[in-house]
Amino acid sequence: MPDFTTAPVKVLDTRIEQIIGERFIQKCGQTEREREETSLTESVSSECFQGLKYVGLFFSADWCPPCKHML
Repeated sequence: MPDFTTAPVKVLDTRIEQIIGERFIQKCGQTEREREETSLTESVSSECFQGLKYVGLFFSADWCPPCKHML
């Protein structure tokens, strides 16, 4: 984990798992359409982000009705 107290993190030189961990949950499906139509999720590792330019993160709470609807 980077030491945030001494110097700013060079984000472009940082791997995503160093910042937010190595395990993630994503919607099941091979295509974007399949992921939009399902509520099933699967656990994936940070390797699924290799080669991507951008990654979007969604933060939610299990007690929040709008958050439940988004999943």
